[in-house]
Amino acid sequence: MTEQDWLQNKVQQLENCYREVLRTSMAGMPLINPKLKIEAVDFGLLEGSMVGVLISPWFMNLMLLPGPDQDWAEQTELGKYKHSFASGQYQFIAGHKANIGHYRSCSLFSPMFDFASQRAARDCAKAVMVALHSPSQAEMEPEAKPEISRRSLLRGRLGKPQAPAASDE
Repeated sequence: MTEQDWLQNKVQQLENCYREVLRTSMAGMPLINPKLKIEAVDFGLLEGSMVGVLISPWFMNLMLLPGPDQDWAEQTELGKYKHSFASGQYQFIAGHKANIGHYRSCSLFSPMFDFASQRAARDCAKAVMVALHSPSQAEMEPEAKPEISRRSLLRGRLGKPQAPAASDE
């Protein structure tokens, strides 16, 4: 099996897992945006781990899963893990689902009512992935290296440090 085949298989497993969650435990929940569906966006391998954005009718998360040569069996369920990307460092929470195994997620949006369509959610997810892999201004200016919040990533405030707004925390 090629690396690309492995990746496509894992993406399919991830989507199927969350489709089952939507069909069962999330069925009829009031926080579901009926205009949205489960979709894995721009997943790829980065430094051995699988990374991408998962869209669901109730959340959008940046997701990390172990790559083909990684084993995260020793991670602490609900433990917090920091991961560094070109744009900064982000905190992820560890989880496990029988259908996909171990994963780490970083919440981007929840609930999802601000998205009027699947296309709007997908466009946002793609923009997140571009921003995630883009060096921040702070990386280009080593003397100013603030920790970037996920809300700043989404709002495109990856440049010079700004005082956090009340809604950022």
